[in-house]
Amino acid sequence: MGTTSSQAVPTLEELQDWARDPSKEHWRNLIAALTDLLVSNLEADAGVHGDAYAEIVCRLLDDVATEVRKELSQRVAPIDHFPGKVVRRLASDEAAEVATPMLEHSPVLTEADLIGIVEMMMPDHNRAISRRKSLNEKLTDALAKRGDIETMRTMAANPGAKFSPKTYRLVAEKAKTDVGLQESLVERDDLTHIISLQITPFLSEELKARLKALDAKPEGGSLLDSLTEISSEAEIKAKQRRERAAIYSLIEQVRAGTANASTEALRLAAKNQPTALTHFVAGIAQLSDGAIEDALSNAEGKPLALILRGVGLSKDAALAVGKERVRQLDLPEAELDKWIEDYAAINGREAQHLLQVLRDKESASANSRQKGGRGAPPSRR
Repeated sequence: MGTTSSQAVPTLEELQDWARDPSKEHWRNLIAALTDLLVSNLEADAGVHGDAYAEIVCRLLDDVATEVRKELSQRVAPIDHFPGKVVRRLASDEAAEVATPMLEHSPVLTEADLIGIVEMMMPDHNRAISRRKSLNEKLTDALAKRGDIETMRTMAANPGAKFSPKTYRLVAEKAKTDVGLQESLVERDDLTHIISLQITPFLSEELKARLKALDAKPEGGSLLDSLTEISSEAEIKAKQRRERAAIYSLIEQVRAGTANASTEALRLAAKNQPTALTHFVAGIAQLSDGAIEDALSNAEGKPLALILRGVGLSKDAALAVGKERVRQLDLPEAELDKWIEDYAAINGREAQHLLQVLRDKESASANSRQKGGRGAPPSRR
């Protein structure tokens, strides 16, 4: 796909003729020519013409053959700063052969983009994501929850995939009945003793020998290390429970008027405790943690601004929370400056009204799940 240096650049009249072609025979050429124009001037023109390119090409992609979409995906997947609208359109294409290049290689896709695709698309899409050069714990958590064994094998064989302890245990549990997954786990550099003990009874003699060769420590030492790890994990969980209880107490103080929400938000942000900050904002907003996490990962930023304005946070406190959004989405500092200006311009009463709408919506959703027997409602904190 695309023009070569020996091909003449199409004229405006040719582009118009291709666009008007009712048979769509020339739409492949049109997409290629427009992509050539954008890529050749990407550094200078992405901000100027990227939106117009994305608008045109996304409309064309809905009506062209799978092969055309696949060609475009393969061509632009590795490109930095390519228009996100086109990247997300291709990455969420129902045809796995179209989505795969983007899901495996695109640096434009954010963590939130990828998790959304994991939750909505088919196993082939998730397997493509599991082959990315780097996978953080949130992504491997999301992939593991879907339970596709082939995806788990690919993740386990991927040295750039990082697992949380919870997900590592889930993968190890699946490995008990899957030889391919066992082989991948045995070769991982970050395999802990406690996970190795968990899977050892289910390994073949060959894999047991390989695992033993990789572990230079004596058996007694391995068991001691495992018990130490169990103890450490229990201590970590106990600490997390204490920290969460302290946040709940702080939320009650804010509600009772004995603590200031803005002051406490600034304190938590200064201590670099993003999880505690999320719990705190959810609690004073009377929303679930998930609602705040969604707002923090929202590319537009307005939902977070409305929530914070609705609870009456000061501009400085809102800025501190907004920095966490910028960090999560890896946004430029200029984005934070614009966001806080927009925050200051929001009408407080309107924000309070919209916040109440969000609360009512969450409450209705929780009641619906209870009546439908699909589990307990989400936490209001």
